[in-house]
Amino acid sequence: MLKGAGAVAGAFLSLSGLAAAPAASCDATIDHVPVVVSAPGTYCLASDLQYDGDGVAVLVAASSVVVDLQGFTLSGTAGPGSGSVGIDSMGATNVTVRNGVVSGFRSAVLLEDGGFHLVSGVTATSNWYIGIAVAGPASAIQGCQVLSTGGSLQPDDTIPFGLASIGDGVVISDNLVKDVVPPPGGEAIGINLEPGSQPSVRRNVIANAALVDSTWGIWTLATDDDIADNLFIRYSYGIAFAAPSTGAYSGNTFFNVPNPVALGGPSVVDLGNSVVHAFCEPIYALPWVISAEGTYCLVRNLSTAIASGDAITVAASDVRLDLRGFKIGGGTAGPATQAIGIHAVDQRNVSVLNGNVRGFASGVVLEDTSADLSGGGHRVERILADENTTQGIHVQGRGALVRRNQVVGTTGTGGGGTADSFGIRVEGALAHVIDNEVSGTVSGGTAYAVAVSSGRGSVVDHNRVSGAAGGASVGILFRSSPDATAAANRILGTLAGLWFAGSSGTYRDNVTAGVATPYVGGTDAGHNN
Repeated sequence: MLKGAGAVAGAFLSLSGLAAAPAASCDATIDHVPVVVSAPGTYCLASDLQYDGDGVAVLVAASSVVVDLQGFTLSGTAGPGSGSVGIDSMGATNVTVRNGVVSGFRSAVLLEDGGFHLVSGVTATSNWYIGIAVAGPASAIQGCQVLSTGGSLQPDDTIPFGLASIGDGVVISDNLVKDVVPPPGGEAIGINLEPGSQPSVRRNVIANAALVDSTWGIWTLATDDDIADNLFIRYSYGIAFAAPSTGAYSGNTFFNVPNPVALGGPSVVDLGNSVVHAFCEPIYALPWVISAEGTYCLVRNLSTAIASGDAITVAASDVRLDLRGFKIGGGTAGPATQAIGIHAVDQRNVSVLNGNVRGFASGVVLEDTSADLSGGGHRVERILADENTTQGIHVQGRGALVRRNQVVGTTGTGGGGTADSFGIRVEGALAHVIDNEVSGTVSGGTAYAVAVSSGRGSVVDHNRVSGAAGGASVGILFRSSPDATAAANRILGTLAGLWFAGSSGTYRDNVTAGVATPYVGGTDAGHNN
């Protein structure tokens, strides 16, 4: 039995008499609590259920049982002084709990003793002591979220934890454990590994909103640990290998963790890990919404399969988003994607820096919907935007700075394959498009490597542009942009090179090669070829 997860007494109703479940995959519905599941089968919640008692809401007393929450919420209301448990099993084997929310209990999900258990797709939120715990061999916790654990008033509950296991061959993978809060004078543990052998703890995010003393990302008493590719954020200790634990840790990232690893013995192997100290709010999952000003950063490569919407939404002004060399990927949605990698609407002073945005309809879009494009102040710098379908970088508003980016292979497959496509697109006065590399912009309509519209007084300087074979293409376009300047650009292999359309301005020191019509409009200030 798991330490701290003792049996909880309670009054139960028999499962007999429950209505047959409407879904073919369910043997019966659970439409009231408390309840005892006393025979094998799949049991599905029929709706959100509330439990007011101090015992167990759903007690699984048989093996080979699936409790499918079907997206509903099982909530406890007895408060932080209670001993209540959301879903509990004692002595049973092969119990699965999946797909829903368990909230407000002392312990959300306890699958004890028998082993071969699975908890997947469960969100355990605002529970007082334990989020999810499994016991026995070959059990697993996968793809779950444990949020805001702690605050129990039980006298022995001095060390709350998000996830826990005991037994051999346990797998804990791809979970989010966020904000496990210690009581005054106590401690808190993100993932607690009780004795057992060969546990695998991989690809979990273990994060706290603030750095608090006496917090442990992973505490292990197990042997032959495999702890890999986890992300630890703001714990006072990352991994504690307490004697007699043994094993290896590799590929983990410790972000603002003062003490990444504490060793209780010599038989632990460091196979390579990363320690990061940065003054930024980490982004560790997609989609993500930035809702307050400040500095944000990536701490690892991220991807999403969304076909529409935003991977990262910037919903605040005065935001600095530093990708720190990592990638935001959306290519799994395919060429018909309408998703945007990084997107802001009507914000001011947004900076997007230092990383890769790949496989979206549009890589970076900073919009200004005002009629006169009077917002802005945006900056996009050192971004690699590659294999986006419609546009790589699109910035609207006054005074944009787009500098030192690389835009590669904008495919032109968005918009049904007939719409125009853009490598870099800027709209608004006083823009500066400087020192960018744009190559392979393709379109079923017209492909624009660099396009500036409504850009009075804008400057396009020291860019290198190369077109793709076939189709209508323009190297650099000024549209409705009086008093614009283009200097020291290199344009290769486009149908039109530098084109002032409804615009005025000068161009100097530009070089073209393999361009059918090198210059249209504007004033030649010399040294162009």
